[in-house]
Amino acid sequence: MILEFFSKHDSDGFTLGIERKESIEERIAVRVCFKAIGEAVADLDLRNEEIYKSLGERRTRRKEAINPLELAMEALQEIQLRFYRDFPPHPKEEIYGFATPSTIKPTQWSYPGGGVNQIPGECTISGDVRLTPFYNIEDVTKKLQEYVDDINANIEKLGTRGPVSKYVLPDENLRGRLTISYGEAPMTGVACNLDSRGFHVLCKATKDVVGHVKPYSITGSLPLIRELQDEGFDVQTAGYGLMATYHAKNEYCLFSDMSQGFEVFVSVISQLEDDN
Repeated sequence: MILEFFSKHDSDGFTLGIERKESIEERIAVRVCFKAIGEAVADLDLRNEEIYKSLGERRTRRKEAINPLELAMEALQEIQLRFYRDFPPHPKEEIYGFATPSTIKPTQWSYPGGGVNQIPGECTISGDVRLTPFYNIEDVTKKLQEYVDDINANIEKLGTRGPVSKYVLPDENLRGRLTISYGEAPMTGVACNLDSRGFHVLCKATKDVVGHVKPYSITGSLPLIRELQDEGFDVQTAGYGLMATYHAKNEYCLFSDMSQGFEVFVSVISQLEDDN
């Protein structure tokens, strides 16, 4: 069962909407792989995409099979419970206006195929982990590894589905097992400086041109933002399009919004020139 998780820290300044002021970019993309294998034990493979993959022996006799679908569902539930315990809503999320805290969510499910009367040999769940920038992605991946290792070591204690559901076959010396792996390189997150001159200039410019400013943040990804901040730049992100069409199939913007955006930039430049 493969769970693919993409963790990123979201950068929200005025980005993605006229009202956005604060900037927080989500961290990385992670996939976790669970494997519950019937004939052999799979190794845990970590890459930068969390993939939980669960492999089970393909058998038609229900009492002699490790069902990877059941194992995957129970393991995912346990991992989610532990994740939300270890990475609860952070106090700074309210300050930055985050709509949601850090999350770990399955979004796709697949398996190799076979008859409806067969227990498959493996299944894959893909999803994403979205971190607010107040948590370190290295801490998260370390914890996810610990979750999987602990579940593997105590697979007998994992919840089952019915009287013949099991993840260990003692007579055959077989155990179900989970694996975890990751995909792409992480995008490190950033929280913009809400006390900087640049932030206040951008706020004033937006309010003067658009008529209002309301800070908020979401978990998404923007490349290079954290790198620029680490180099000493006052990074603020801004956007003046239509949030309602963001990522839609017919995503579009209005020339009037873009015109407002340019007016804001002119105001920012003018204010900063006055400082000098």
